[in-house]
Order: sequence, then C-alpha cells, then structure tokens
Amino acid sequence: MPTATKRIISIYLWLHLALMVEKSLIICLPVSFVLYGGIQAVVLLTMLNKKPGDAMSVTRRWVIYLLTAMEVTYTIELLVIGDFLFQDVLGIGVLPWDYLKGTIFTNPEFFHVMPGVSLTVLYLALAAIWFIIYTIRRLTRSK
Repeated sequence: MPTATKRIISIYLWLHLALMVEKSLIICLPVSFVLYGGIQAVVLLTMLNKKPGDAMSVTRRWVIYLLTAMEVTYTIELLVIGDFLFQDVLGIGVLPWDYLKGTIFTNPEFFHVMPGVSLTVLYLALAAIWFIIYTIRRLTRSK
C-alpha cells in the first residue's frame, strides 16, 4: 500500500475517532462508540501499522479499503444524526426534518442507536466470515 494512501486513511480514521469521542461526550452514550465504528477504526489503525511499506498482502489491502468504506458510511450517519440534533436543539439544519418520517430511525427511543446497528451487524458478519476463512486457510496449510 502506498505511504500516501496509508497516511490519508490514517488521518481520516483519527478524525473519525475524534468525531466519535465528541458524539459520545455530547450524548453521554458510550455505546455509540461501538455502534458507529469506533472499534472498527481502532482495528483499522492497527492493521495499517502492522506491516511497514508495501509488504502488505493484497487481501489485507482490500480488507482495509472495504472497512474504510464502511467507516465512511459510519461518518455519514454520524453527520446526519448531528444535523438532526442541531435541528432539534437550534432549529437549523441541512436536511429536512421529515427526511426519515415514518421509519424506526425517527423513533425517539432508538434515534441515536438505530442507524449504527445495521452497519455494525454487517461488520460483525464480515469479521465472522473473515475469521472462518482465516481458520480454514490455517488448517489447510498445516496439513
């Protein structure tokens, strides 16, 4: 992986983590750190720093690209929720207030949690598939 690409992804992930911490402090909901990609960002940062330079395998590079794309969707969801919070508190915002009218995403009980649940389930499914493939490869190589 080129060093510039690694640096751009790393800077983006640190900014995403800063947004996550800020959201967790404002809403006082540490669960949001888990639901909106905080753990995934930390995992990606460790994956980026694990192997120096271009010694990274093609599979690892594509996994990093895929998970970074998922982090971008987490960031978009955070920004949409932030817009709705600004509309609720200050009365100003970019998106129309009835943008998600009639969906579970506008339910006051689940408003801050629901958008992150779907991506977290997708991330856990991908992690499980990745672990199964890794285990199968280890078992077949050892024989």
